[in-house]
Amino acid sequence: MIKFSLSLSKLGQSAEVRRKIVEFLAERGCKETGTGYVTLSFAADPEAFDEVFQSATRNLSDPLPRAPETIGASAPSEEPEIKIPEELEAYVNQVSVTPPARRFHSNN
Repeated sequence: MIKFSLSLSKLGQSAEVRRKIVEFLAERGCKETGTGYVTLSFAADPEAFDEVFQSATRNLSDPLPRAPETIGASAPSEEPEIKIPEELEAYVNQVSVTPPARRFHSNN
């Protein structure tokens, strides 16, 4: 499952347009998971995400494991190319994929 959020343009921030964005993505297999002041969040199977955004997430490598002392340090990033669907171009500024959750173990 890929979790992602859309950063909305001024035009994309009205309730009516937000509803249209959610419906557009729902019809293509993306489930809304949250809303923010200028964002909408979703979850989708990799196939649905790739179809909507014409991307190839299956070609991305897993993030490298990082030691606790390196948290907050700069790390290499992969920024695959995507295409925002024409129907959403005026309403979406950016698409951000949420990285997988990381568990920490305590020695206590």
